[in-house]
Amino acid sequence: MRKSIDAAVLPADRSGDGLAVCAELFGEISTPKEDLRDIALTNLNPQDHLAIALCNLTRMETGETWWQHSLTTEAVCRFMEALDVERIAIAQAYGRTVLPGREVLQQALDASGASLAELHRMLVGRGRDLLGPKNLSMPFGLVPLVLLAELAEVPVPLFRSGIAVISACYQRDFIRDNDLIPELSKEIAAMR
Repeated sequence: MRKSIDAAVLPADRSGDGLAVCAELFGEISTPKEDLRDIALTNLNPQDHLAIALCNLTRMETGETWWQHSLTTEAVCRFMEALDVERIAIAQAYGRTVLPGREVLQQALDASGASLAELHRMLVGRGRDLLGPKNLSMPFGLVPLVLLAELAEVPVPLFRSGIAVISACYQRDFIRDNDLIPELSKEIAAMR
């Protein structure tokens, strides 16, 4: 169970009301953030799931039973960390400071200095491995992250390539299919 969860509310001027609802539902675990950019830029799921999905795609497609942390190998971790460099660059372009994904996991596991691959092995050793998906599903968080990068003129070749590759594999246009983009574009434009 996480000790805290970052939270932002739309519209931002209703932050107090939204956080009060979160506290009522979940207890005092919400850490208020300035706006949705903070949430998008601290969320590690899109990049981590992209790396895990691309590197284990046939397992997903064939419905194999597989364990995510066990199969987050050194190569998968290198891919995650390269994506993380792009995420951090986007955050810096917006004047935000975000922790590298490895440091987030190091703090969560109280394992300072451990590599990302070692951290995933620790999760396995602690009985915290997760079953991988058994179908071709993909989170929506990739496309908004690339949109934020575009608006800040930050090159994100790995994220862009990942979306293109996963779109080709799935025979879907993840950019066009993402129905969050029109609304997010309005919100992001209003934040400028």
